[in-house]
Amino acid sequence: MKIGSILLLGLLLMCVSCSEVPPAAPAKPQRAAATTTPAIVPTTAPNSVGSVTSAKIEMDLSKLDENGMRGRGTGKVLAAYEFCIPDTAKCKAEVKAIAPGVRFMRGSRGRIGAGKGECLCIGETGPGYRVVLNKLAALPYVKRIIECHFE
Repeated sequence: MKIGSILLLGLLLMCVSCSEVPPAAPAKPQRAAATTTPAIVPTTAPNSVGSVTSAKIEMDLSKLDENGMRGRGTGKVLAAYEFCIPDTAKCKAEVKAIAPGVRFMRGSRGRIGAGKGECLCIGETGPGYRVVLNKLAALPYVKRIIECHFE
């Protein structure tokens, strides 16, 4: 038994000494701890360009598919979002060029809290919504984009 153990140990050492160490497996991303505000999901949806990475976008996009819809089967719906801009024709034209479906609600505050001299804007997700949200968030006068619940 002693000789068998020594022989086995010798073979093991020979195998270890001539084999290469396999590369380390990539670390799995850690899940973020639950917070009171929705997480921003920085992933690229299939068939879309770009990813949502802006800290200005305060929406949980993880439940939306590549067409900006959430739900199952025939019960899928678009998500609405809101933001405010200066109440000028120039700003409205810039927003319309990016998101033609945005509605301007002058005089309404919304959940976002549009103030004096600002215009509440309400849009909906749809195909290409990630690109649209990124472009809106890139506008210097758009401070935040949040989900609109029509409360």
